[in-house]
Amino acid sequence: MSRIIELLGAWVPQLELLEDLMKPDDKTSQALRIVLANNGILEQTRSCLQELKELVTPKSDGSPSSSDFPGKAEELLGELETHKSSINLLLVTRNVFDFRELHTEVNSLASEQGRREILAWLKPGKIDSHEIHLEKSNMREEETCDWMARSDIWKTWVEDGSKSQYGYRRFLWIHGIPGAGKTILASFLIDTIANNRQSKSYSYYYCSHQRNQDETRPFLQWVLADLCNQSERLPTTATFILGNQQPGEGSSESRPTPRTRKRPGPDSAEPHTPPRGSRQVRSSEASSPWRSPGKLIPEFAKRYQAYTELSMDNHFVLGAISTYVHRRLRRIEHLEHLRPEFLQEIEAKLAREAGGMFRWVACQIDMIGSLELSDEPAIQRVLQNLLVTVFDTYERLIVERSPRADGRNEHNRTFARTALVLICSNSSEIPSADRLERILGCLIKVTKLNRRPASVFAREDDANNRVRVAPAHYTVKEYLFAPDTAKCPAKDFVLTNVKTHILELEVVFNGLLQFGNNRPRGQNQPTRYEEYCLRMTGKALESRRALIVTEQSIWEAVFLCLKPNSLHLDALRNVAIRQAIPKWAKLNALFRTEKGAVLPPRQETSILVSLLTLNWPELAAVYLKQMAPDDRAALWTDTFIMSPEAGGRNAAANPARHRTTILRLCVARRRIDFLEHFLEAGADFTRESRALFDALREPYAPVDVDAGGATGQLFKMVLQRGADPNPPGYQYTPLQEAVRHLEERWVQSLLLEHADPNAVGDPEGEHPYGVVEEEDWYDHHPLEICRSTRPPWQYKPDKKHDFDIDDQVEHARLRVEALLFQFGAAEPEPESESEDEPEPEPTDDPHIEHVV
Repeated sequence: MSRIIELLGAWVPQLELLEDLMKPDDKTSQALRIVLANNGILEQTRSCLQELKELVTPKSDGSPSSSDFPGKAEELLGELETHKSSINLLLVTRNVFDFRELHTEVNSLASEQGRREILAWLKPGKIDSHEIHLEKSNMREEETCDWMARSDIWKTWVEDGSKSQYGYRRFLWIHGIPGAGKTILASFLIDTIANNRQSKSYSYYYCSHQRNQDETRPFLQWVLADLCNQSERLPTTATFILGNQQPGEGSSESRPTPRTRKRPGPDSAEPHTPPRGSRQVRSSEASSPWRSPGKLIPEFAKRYQAYTELSMDNHFVLGAISTYVHRRLRRIEHLEHLRPEFLQEIEAKLAREAGGMFRWVACQIDMIGSLELSDEPAIQRVLQNLLVTVFDTYERLIVERSPRADGRNEHNRTFARTALVLICSNSSEIPSADRLERILGCLIKVTKLNRRPASVFAREDDANNRVRVAPAHYTVKEYLFAPDTAKCPAKDFVLTNVKTHILELEVVFNGLLQFGNNRPRGQNQPTRYEEYCLRMTGKALESRRALIVTEQSIWEAVFLCLKPNSLHLDALRNVAIRQAIPKWAKLNALFRTEKGAVLPPRQETSILVSLLTLNWPELAAVYLKQMAPDDRAALWTDTFIMSPEAGGRNAAANPARHRTTILRLCVARRRIDFLEHFLEAGADFTRESRALFDALREPYAPVDVDAGGATGQLFKMVLQRGADPNPPGYQYTPLQEAVRHLEERWVQSLLLEHADPNAVGDPEGEHPYGVVEEEDWYDHHPLEICRSTRPPWQYKPDKKHDFDIDDQVEHARLRVEALLFQFGAAEPEPESESEDEPEPEPTDDPHIEHVV
């Protein structure tokens, strides 16, 4: 009896849960009811429970209801146990299904904006291994790395590695001296993985000593972000870590270190080995890739004892160097006439002396090419005098290419030295004069001017405007600037250069804010003081920027002066004053409503447009930081129309008579410096369907002198901050345009952000630039465009003397095609002949020629 009571007690919560799950009218509850009805589990369970209830209920005389009570009870309990297992299985299945639905719903609720925030948070700042990889791949000489792909070590590593006592050797350590070609070899192996493992995700990261930092955190951040970007769903761990950040933990220094169980492909981390020819490292120091000033976690150290080691000091590298030398020498024109036997002798000599250093060989070939030696004896003398270390070779290159020559070559030496450094190292109203005389007495002098002060206006001045105020004696100025003056009672008057500059700017900018308030009755033209403020502020906008950015008392006044409805801008309608003050003239031209301009609804937007026109990203960053979050968020959707004359030097930068936003204006003018500040302030391109087309418009046209960066860098920024890589409703796609230019970086950026490699434009869509005439490539598959296009850069003026331009085009074509296939491009179906084509009319001439 106690067993029956225990079983019934356990059944109560299960049956109640089952009843609750069956009540709703959703699809899962209906499916559960159908399963229970078809199997008869529920009815059989109810029947057993009813029989059990009758069995345990005694008769009126107190005797058992059945003569075989124990046997019948055991039979019913056995049936209930069977039904209980079936119902438990159904409940577990239902819970799993509910969990999956919940997981799917949570993922769908995570907006694309949230995904971008997580990826942006994960990625290390100013590190782009994709860009580095393209650079290293383009440096690779054909057939110099194939030996590695044919090696048993590589084949074993690809197939999960060899077995050791610690497990499979999944870590491949390729080491060698600096200049041995490890980085280039790594780029080859990465491409090999990409081409042979297209169905799997992979990642890579290039370490660099030039960053002068611990690469552990950036490495983990990059790999995790890269793998997340290749996945349709972000791992919940990344979302959880980001969601648990405390305020102020957005910087890379305070990020928790992400963890991942993925292992990347080969990287190009340079070992700490000295240059060839200098002090050798002890063999014990080079025996393991895990040398570190700190101690490894024991489990980590033990796990990675299982590594496969490969030294670049091997005969395969010697053969690769020979191939490299052979190809480089064949491209030097003045060596073409040399005997093949002598060229082979040069190749053997350089390969033998290289000691495994591609870098050393490259320097020697460069030396031979720069000396323009064409006779064998002269080249023999150079070969007999080869220097041992690469540092000695650098010195010879500099000395012999830029000799002093008694000072006659100093200009070239200075230019070369500078280039090496660069590439190796980013108011209130003024009182009247008589009032001032009474206050300061003999400290100043007021003198009359013999000539009328210059002005862009025709003035009828009285005598009061022809005076000059200056220190009475040079000792006055010395006193005011003396350090000891700060200890005297007159310390409030002590001056420094910075103080005088600050005060001067405060006076002129605050004076500009009073523009038009203190004029004599009936005077329309600016006063001399107003004209002075216009001139001095115009100069300050160009030459005093650093001071303005650091002093709040100044930049607060500057922002007010940049409003498009400021009174002083009305004075700039005068042609003469516009010519005299070009900075303010540029701002005056922005929103000329009589020219068709439309002001943005928010004055904050117009101030940022002014700062963009002045090329002042530093002050724009200051302005954004002092704005309220809601005001910042409203900036990115604020639209306006600029005056036609307000555009840049190319059509892409001139948004005249078209509504635009501050973000699109930045893209059109290639202003990457401004975009960085805007994106940091929360801007994105989710609502800017034309942004990618803006970035691609006239990509090779010259822009303003100090505009921004290259199209590829701009393109990547726009994509990574939310621009749709497949914007609908246009006659062609951004990917088609990028492929048409055979620009590998643009194509890669689009594909990395999930551009459809098989998409074509909408024949009924609009042209992104409003062009009426259509081109035949609009409806072509990207692969077809890649195989037939003649990129515009092929005909650039600076390419006319480049005899290898056709080879460059074909090389770019092959790499773009490989990228398209790598990201899932399918061969387009051949076009069928038109069914509407009329049949040729029969003719009596049996010899008619059919021209196909």
